[in-house]
Amino acid sequence: MLFSARDPAEIERARARLVSEGIPCEIRTFATAMVEGSKATYPELWVEADPDYHTASILYASPLRLLRQRS
Repeated sequence: MLFSARDPAEIERARARLVSEGIPCEIRTFATAMVEGSKATYPELWVEADPDYHTASILYASPLRLLRQRS
């Protein structure tokens, strides 16, 4: 697991970025509790291949660093 967030849009933005960089990943949603008769969920972003995890964590943690490397 690379990270989790309460905001599904944040997870989707990170997933889209990693996929655009060629890193296969997936969003897994887990039920956390019952809230007013329905299950509350918590999304997590998982990198599919262990060798890609290090690169994914760098891309996620330091977007400015990646931009500087490309210039």
